[in-house]
Amino acid sequence: MKNCLLLALATMPLIGFAQSKSSEARASENTRARTEAVDSGYDVYTFNGRDKSVRGNPMLLPHWQPAEILLVGNAKRTSAPAKYDIYQHQLQVRRPQGDSILLPAPLVQEFSFSQLDAHGSERPRRFIRYESPSLPAELNGTCAELLAGGKTLQLLKFWSKKLVKEAENTTNISSTSTVQRYDENNKYYVRWASDGQLLGFRLKRGSLKDALAGHPEALKELEMYKGALSSEDDFKAAITAIDEKLSTK
Repeated sequence: MKNCLLLALATMPLIGFAQSKSSEARASENTRARTEAVDSGYDVYTFNGRDKSVRGNPMLLPHWQPAEILLVGNAKRTSAPAKYDIYQHQLQVRRPQGDSILLPAPLVQEFSFSQLDAHGSERPRRFIRYESPSLPAELNGTCAELLAGGKTLQLLKFWSKKLVKEAENTTNISSTSTVQRYDENNKYYVRWASDGQLLGFRLKRGSLKDALAGHPEALKELEMYKGALSSEDDFKAAITAIDEKLSTK
């Protein structure tokens, strides 16, 4: 029991402070240690890195969500309340004792939770870790939300926030002081399930057309699609329809 406690404490620097550049190999090597740390039943204290001077919140959602978490190298999911920090791309997981640990992106294979929509119905949300040469360095190896699609073509959303400066709200009209705030900087990609190819695009019909240019059958289905393409929901419907057509051929 004493060794288990020491193991839980000893693994915390890796869990709490590992950087995004950590390799998957290193993550796999420490899978058992991480699981021991999460499930050991002992209190583990981590550093709360939120900067109170920055306006806004780095989290995807401000509240704890009951989540199913699959760590890299594990076959079994863990159930625990979690928050997703989309600024540093790490998952904050709350333990039964009320404390929490930080899981950087290279340690998380996927996670999911349900959220109530505007009509009061539960909407499942699934986030999966992706690596690809076509992803920018800050997103490569992080988790994206699977928005739509299935066996052939999928729509992914990489949630992200960046820090931007803005003028501080003050009664002194001559003041030039600024403050920082979190600003969303999300990216959309289509993914081909057959080879994992990721192609970025903006939520515009012409941009999606460019992303599908190397796939004539998908491009043909897009040209035949008569629905509107202006909002995220529109593109979810379009990718779902195109995927269904391609998957039945």
